[in-house]
Amino acid sequence: MQLKKEFIDKVIHLNGEKVRLTIVQITKDNHPMGQIGIMMMGEEQANRINNADKQYNGKNGIEEMEATMELIEVDGGYHIIFVTNSFDCNCIEIFRPDPPMTIGGVDMSLWWSSHPLTQHELDKTKVIKTKFQASSSLTEAACHPIREIMINGIRHCV
Repeated sequence: MQLKKEFIDKVIHLNGEKVRLTIVQITKDNHPMGQIGIMMMGEEQANRINNADKQYNGKNGIEEMEATMELIEVDGGYHIIFVTNSFDCNCIEIFRPDPPMTIGGVDMSLWWSSHPLTQHELDKTKVIKTKFQASSSLTEAACHPIREIMINGIRHCV
C-alpha cells in the first residue's frame, strides 16, 4: 500500500535532502486501544521499543535523528529510505503494507525497517546513491509496525 498522497505531496520537495526524522513507536500512550492494545501486542513490542531506544538514543519509543531522505517509487506510490552514518543500522525504510490497519479511526498501518545499508538498498536509489556506501556492520535488523513518522515536523498519520 502507498504512503498517503497528501503526505508525499508535502515532503516531495525534500527528496535527496538531509531532514529531521522522528519515528514514534506504538506504546501504551499512543495505541488507540490504550493499555489493552499493548497487552495484545505483547512483550515483544516492549523489547522492540527498548532496542530501538538503545540503537538510536531514543526515549520512550521516540527516535529522532538527522538523515538523508529518498522517496522510492513503487507500484504507483512511494516508500521512503532514510540514510544516516550516525548509527550501525544506518538505513531506515518506511512503508505502509496492504491491507491498511485502522483502529478506532486511527491509521496504524506504518512499518519501519532499520538495518545496515546494503548495496541492494543503494541500487534502489537514484538521488542519494553517490552520497553513501554500503555498510559493513553486522548489527541485527528490525522490522515492525510504528505509530507515526514526522519529516521536518510533517506528520503522516495525523
